[in-house]
Amino acid sequence: MKGLTTQQQFETLINLMNYNVRLTQTMEKQIMALRAEVQALVDADTAMDAAITQAIAQLGTLSSQIATLQAEVTALQNQSGVIDAADLAGIVSVTNDITATTASLQAALPAPPAMKAP
Repeated sequence: MKGLTTQQQFETLINLMNYNVRLTQTMEKQIMALRAEVQALVDADTAMDAAITQAIAQLGTLSSQIATLQAEVTALQNQSGVIDAADLAGIVSVTNDITATTASLQAALPAPPAMKAP
């Protein structure tokens, strides 16, 4: 700042300080906007984790119900005269379809979310 008067040096210093204040304010606004976007992503991730966990639990319940149904179908197959062969074959077919669909759904779901560090 050689060659400048004290007044000019002071004005240059004030201008630099004002520039730094504006820059800091701009950066603060950008950080705050980014925080909101990051929080929205965290919230969406948390909701997805909860949905996956719930779906896995519900598919587990469904699998248990299917196993009970299959046991009942097996019991019917072992009893003669309770239900005719065509109806029994239809029940077995539907039960097998339900089992296959449930297995496909379970395979399509991602693994349960791991616990995240705070």
